[in-house]
Amino acid sequence: MQAVVVRGEGGGPEALQVQVVPRPIPKLDEVLIKVDYAGVNRPDIHQRKNMFPPDDKRSHYLKLECLGSITEFGVGMSNEDNKAWKLGDKVCAI
Repeated sequence: MQAVVVRGEGGGPEALQVQVVPRPIPKLDEVLIKVDYAGVNRPDIHQRKNMFPPDDKRSHYLKLECLGSITEFGVGMSNEDNKAWKLGDKVCAI
């Protein structure tokens, strides 16, 4: 998959680069979203400037706001396990 990553110690827009990265594996109670649209907000800018570095629980990819569709359920989950969501459902994340 492709993701926007911050190179080096961060900085201005020149620190951003689109890279091919490994596809994340969703954990239990998580879903994988195929992102169709993404927004940039203040936390993304702070992360780019290395003012809000991600910890071990946060993704290093910029993407706090997105719209897309569910492509995969977390390990051990299925459509039967979660009646609220189905593969292909349109979702947004904020």
